[in-house]
Amino acid sequence: MAILKVKTQVREDMRRQAGNQKYHDDQAIEDVLTYILQEEKVQDGCVGGFAVNPALAADQFEMVAQAYGKDFGIRLRHMILSFSPHEKIDLHDAKNIAYQVAAYYGNAYQIIWACHTDARCLHVHMVMNTVSYQNGMKYDGSKVDYYGFERHINTILQPYGTHVEMKSDKADG
Repeated sequence: MAILKVKTQVREDMRRQAGNQKYHDDQAIEDVLTYILQEEKVQDGCVGGFAVNPALAADQFEMVAQAYGKDFGIRLRHMILSFSPHEKIDLHDAKNIAYQVAAYYGNAYQIIWACHTDARCLHVHMVMNTVSYQNGMKYDGSKVDYYGFERHINTILQPYGTHVEMKSDKADG
């Protein structure tokens, strides 16, 4: 089964620096996008997005937030979809799955995805601007949205013979 983790916690070694609030600071977007787009983690062609150019994503996220006067609070949503080696999902499959999963938010929010091949398990990072480029509304993270997103992912994964388990990272350090 695939695992989707929404990153919400600050690592223990970063808590003092971040003031116990992840993804609130002005550098958050740049830092996370720089991490997910590292060349040694991503093979050519395994990056994409909606309403954003991956090469300019940090600036474009900031421009939307500033245009709507919402360049404060939680700046991004960071999700990781991991596949077990037993699932027989290859890089081509992961790229197609990433595109379809990101499309769930792509009609309202800028979202970028990158397939990472540098770990034991193939996984996809998705980073979403929390300010809608359509109307400037901040992403609210409701339970209705959470379960709708889970259903969306399971519909995509069904032809691959797997499903998603949603996990919290609250227990992580």
